[in-house]
Formats: sequence, structure tokens, C-alpha cells
Amino acid sequence: MKGTLNFYDDDTHVRIYSVSELKSLVENECVIVKSGMRRNVAFLIAMPIKIILSALQGKKPEGPVFWDLMGFAEYVFARKK
Repeated sequence: MKGTLNFYDDDTHVRIYSVSELKSLVENECVIVKSGMRRNVAFLIAMPIKIILSALQGKKPEGPVFWDLMGFAEYVFARKK
């Protein structure tokens, strides 16, 4: 899908790291504050409007429109010790 952060779009990407791998990479120097699946309620509520507006403009919805619904984005918040 256009507008996503597809692993294959950039040949400098070597691999995809899971949240648990990222947490273990930084836990020696950082305190993990929070991690999980990104869910932005405002984006979820606005999604039907964004889809309709895209359709009226003759475009396909792209990128962040679906991230929160499909569980595309995960995060790790860490604080340096």
C-alpha cells in the first residue's frame, strides 16, 4: 500500500525487529517506559471520513489511515538510565 513504511520499499533495511527484540537491545542502557501496539482513537474515529473524502477525490486511502485499525505500528518508549 502506498504511504506505508514497507520493509521492502527501502533496500537499506536489512531486517525487521520485533518489539521484544528492540526492548532487549536497549534494556541495558534504558528503562522501558511503555511498549505495544499503536492505537490512536482519534484516527480510528476519523477513518470513515478520511475514506469517504479519498473516494470523492478519486484517490485510494493510504498510509496512516489504516495503521491503527490493522495493527501496523508498534512502539517502544524508553528512557535512558
